[in-house]
Amino acid sequence: GVNIGGWLLLEPWISPSVFEAGGSSSVDEYTLSKNLGRDAKRHLSKHWNTFITEDDFKNIAAAGLNHVRIPIGYWAVNPIEGEPYVQGQLDYLDKALVWAKNSNLRVVIDLHGVPGSQNGFDNSGRRGAINWQKGDTIKQTLVAIHTLAIRYANRTDVVDSIELVNKPSIPGGVQVSLLKEYYKDGYDIVRDIDSTVGVAISDASLPPRIWNGFLAPKAYKNVFLDTYHNQVFDDIFRTFT
Repeated sequence: GVNIGGWLLLEPWISPSVFEAGGSSSVDEYTLSKNLGRDAKRHLSKHWNTFITEDDFKNIAAAGLNHVRIPIGYWAVNPIEGEPYVQGQLDYLDKALVWAKNSNLRVVIDLHGVPGSQNGFDNSGRRGAINWQKGDTIKQTLVAIHTLAIRYANRTDVVDSIELVNKPSIPGGVQVSLLKEYYKDGYDIVRDIDSTVGVAISDASLPPRIWNGFLAPKAYKNVFLDTYHNQVFDDIFRTFT
């Protein structure tokens, strides 16, 4: 499959032109939305409407792929009062499911950014400190998972799985014990709504042995461990393109 990054959750290195309107201090979706102010919704809506279209889904299927992973931020699902983010992404996620089904593609819905940021990268929505697992951030994240599950978990005709969080940073301070507890709670929330849709968890770049026996059958079912390597950031692999 292929990850459709830079669409419903902005990443400067994927879609840099979107950030130009916000000035040089726009380094993530948080600062871009803050800098654009009242123009943010109009500006982002134009991007959502044009960056990815149904033709892209057709081309993905024509290339022989069978899955798409669609990142989305918590603010699209469960906005927090006082934050500058704008909403409207779920309308396009709804469209994406239609496009995917029309092209016989399966969809992984990925909660790519969570309150407080799980890795401090711009792909979490806000660059800087890692504050996920502090205060009410896990509770707020579970609310977002619940909202996603209500809306999409029973769409097993096209939804392959819901991913509970993208690549939390253990070196950055995310605690493994709390992460595992969150995974269990997130799994239960999804399972309360649908008994078959997949639940994906990030390996957090940890060795496989850390996950041995975790959320294992028969007590748990249709759990997927997400592990990947970003070869695009490796100079050797970049020479292959």
